[in-house]
Amino acid sequence: MLLSETDGGRGRLSRALKPFRAAGSGSARTLIVFSLCGLCTILALTALFAWVNWLQIVDRTRSETRASAFFLSEHAEQIFKVADLALGRAIATVGDTPWNEAEGSRQLHDRLRAIRSDIPYITDLWLNDANGDLRATSYAFPTPKSNAADRASFRAQLRPGSSLYVGESTVGRVTGARTFLVSRRIEDASGGFRGVALATVDLNYFNDLWKRLTLPPGMRVSLVRGEDLSILAAYPDGTSQLSDVPAFAAVVAGRPREGIYRFEGKEGERLGAYRRVADLPIFVRVTQSHAAMLRAWLNSMLFYAPFSLIGLAALAALAWFAGRLARSEERSRQELNDAVDARTAELAEQTRLLDKLNATGRLIAAELDIQSVVRAVVDAATELSGAAYGAFFYLKTGPNGERLRLHVLSGASAEDFAAFADPRDTAVFAPTFNGRETVRSDDIVKDPRYGGKIAGQPDGGGMPAGHLPVRSYLAVPVVSRSGEVHGAILLGHPAIARFGDRQEELAVSLAAQAAVALDNARLFEAAQEEIEGRRRAEERQKLLIRELNHRVKNMLATVKAVLRLTSRSTNNIHDFMETFSARINSLAMTHAILTDSVRQTADLERILSNELAPYAGAGGDDRAAAEGRIALEGPPVVLSSETAVPFGMAVHELATNAAKHGALSASTGRLRVTWRIVDDAPEAGSRSGEAAVATRQVQLDWVESDGPPVSPPSRGGFGSQLLDRVIRMQLQGAYETSHPAEGFRMSMKIPVSA
Repeated sequence: MLLSETDGGRGRLSRALKPFRAAGSGSARTLIVFSLCGLCTILALTALFAWVNWLQIVDRTRSETRASAFFLSEHAEQIFKVADLALGRAIATVGDTPWNEAEGSRQLHDRLRAIRSDIPYITDLWLNDANGDLRATSYAFPTPKSNAADRASFRAQLRPGSSLYVGESTVGRVTGARTFLVSRRIEDASGGFRGVALATVDLNYFNDLWKRLTLPPGMRVSLVRGEDLSILAAYPDGTSQLSDVPAFAAVVAGRPREGIYRFEGKEGERLGAYRRVADLPIFVRVTQSHAAMLRAWLNSMLFYAPFSLIGLAALAALAWFAGRLARSEERSRQELNDAVDARTAELAEQTRLLDKLNATGRLIAAELDIQSVVRAVVDAATELSGAAYGAFFYLKTGPNGERLRLHVLSGASAEDFAAFADPRDTAVFAPTFNGRETVRSDDIVKDPRYGGKIAGQPDGGGMPAGHLPVRSYLAVPVVSRSGEVHGAILLGHPAIARFGDRQEELAVSLAAQAAVALDNARLFEAAQEEIEGRRRAEERQKLLIRELNHRVKNMLATVKAVLRLTSRSTNNIHDFMETFSARINSLAMTHAILTDSVRQTADLERILSNELAPYAGAGGDDRAAAEGRIALEGPPVVLSSETAVPFGMAVHELATNAAKHGALSASTGRLRVTWRIVDDAPEAGSRSGEAAVATRQVQLDWVESDGPPVSPPSRGGFGSQLLDRVIRMQLQGAYETSHPAEGFRMSMKIPVSA
């Protein structure tokens, strides 16, 4: 690798220094240096002058926009002052005349027309009463019907002491023309609100005025309301909305009187200047485009361009002459340089291939994952051989024992290899996949070993339809140390004669390294599987032992509790044996259900069925009636072993009590057991210290009917004590009982697993 880097660096340096080596003679070298220095000097001076000229253009544009904004704002101030005077004259004309009289006064209309005619930019004057109704106007007589109460220009004058107000651009309701309104408050003698005087301003006046100013190309002027940043008038495009509202709002907030700023408009960057019109919330904004400044700069540069071009042409001619002096020496050295570069490139390529081969060998020697080994091998083989496509096939036994499974691809997708996925057992494929020899062909299409009858091919054989365009072909078997054929490395290229002896040697070396790595990977996988199997067996054995110990302890504790409580509630050994045996049998049935389940769980309905089965037909002669004696209804509920055993004991006590004293003791008695899943918080009977978090519970209702009359017991017996201990303490649940005349009832809630 060191050789590759050194020779490659020397070759690059040699090519970089060729122009200087070409300047063999001292005079040629001097001329070239002089020419380069002159070119650099002219370019530097030109760039400096261009930069200074650009700064002058920008500074001049800033001055022009600032001066234009100042002049136009002063002019706008005079316009609004005159408009204010005109409104004052209109208000003085109407005086204290009642609105009803003013509305029908032809004389007032004529006076308003006279005031309007004196001012060229005011189209009409309008006098509205306090309700906004139009009472007099210079537009027409008799006064047309209209109301301006909803206009911002009208609402702005409702406040006492309001001054001149400039409204937004709008369309006249009477005239239908585009304009904007200027309003002034009308007050009576006592200062009360009497109405509003409005003037509509001719937008064409501003456009004509600004047009006569002969503004520089690209410059735009607009009259902007500060209240909502809408445009009242604009030249030359007449737009009604700013394109830089955020930028303009920000700069006005910092400098409310006047300023200069840059912004990004719809057509690119622009330079703008603005100035406020007197104390009104109105701004005159003048902007110039960056493109216009650039055109002005280019026009100024055209005057100096010929001088720079003349100097550059002279120096270029001098450099060309110096180059001709050096060509003869360049030709003599070129052949030597080419030979050195070619040899250097060949050595660098050989070094790269060896480094790649060694790196792949180190990689697969340390890798124990089969997929990673195969991927590294096929990628390295494709790169080292210069192949366009590469594949690694694993042997797969098919119907005839010759089918192969495509494992890893390089240089193409799985769809492209569809026709290549099942090579036929022909003379060109069989030697490789049988592990006998390497197959190499300069043109596989013309190779006599590649052929055979193919369905759907009219010529009787050759390349299948849709196959990759493979002409050069190289296949190397991957054989283990024991002689087992792992598979084969297949390489292809669309050009002919691309694989030689060196490519074949590299592929064979890779195949040998791959075989060793695959053997190691398979041994590692087998060892890992055996270790994992032993670990799982040991964990299962430990789990079973812990479960057995837990079950034995729980069973002994339960038997001990049943024995103790049964002995307290019986008077003789016969009753003791009968009661104790029944309860032990109940425990046995529940454990039998748990034992049948692989997960050590029990179905709630099955526990109920087993406990109530002896009473389903007791005392009944009619079979249909006997079968309907007990009803069970509810969704599937699976109980864990810790819940199933005490629940079975509780059901056994309820069934025994019903058979002795309740509904199941009579032939007409009925029992209905229903249950459902609810989400609830633990009841008050839960153990102290536990957090009252929501749990998943099953609510079971035990309802007896049609049996002998019942009444609340005078004292609690063994059954009541057992139920209380089992439900509240062992199951961490709660229950309620009632004794109506028609039969005993109980409702319980116990937590269950999700």
